[in-house]
Amino acid sequence: MANNVYGSPYIDTTVSNGTTYYYVVTAIGTTGESNNSNEASATPVTPPPSGRAILVVTLNTGLEKEFDLSISEVNAFIAWYEGKAAGTGPTSYAIDKHDNNKGPFKNRKDYMIFDKILTYQVNEYTTVQQ
Repeated sequence: MANNVYGSPYIDTTVSNGTTYYYVVTAIGTTGESNNSNEASATPVTPPPSGRAILVVTLNTGLEKEFDLSISEVNAFIAWYEGKAAGTGPTSYAIDKHDNNKGPFKNRKDYMIFDKILTYQVNEYTTVQQ
């Protein structure tokens, strides 16, 4: 419950992601407190990370590999791929899987082989405005 809220917007800073909250508003004037407004609800979610993208690599076998990477990591992959397509650079490229399903290992990498890549797609997260 929030009291003595003046103006708008009101930002509830006590919420948890994934929990639905319900809100009503009343006004207090010279004649007392008004009835409740219509109820409104909101479920906060964690905004997508900024400066990141999902890189989807489709191999010539039809297998799709997805990686959640920083934009600089995506750009490094594209630079490697374009360089190899022009005839320079190593045959394989290591993509760091970071902490994704790390298990007991110190680190995990997927090695992409140039001539096994059919397509790649970059899905950049949108920037959340507040």
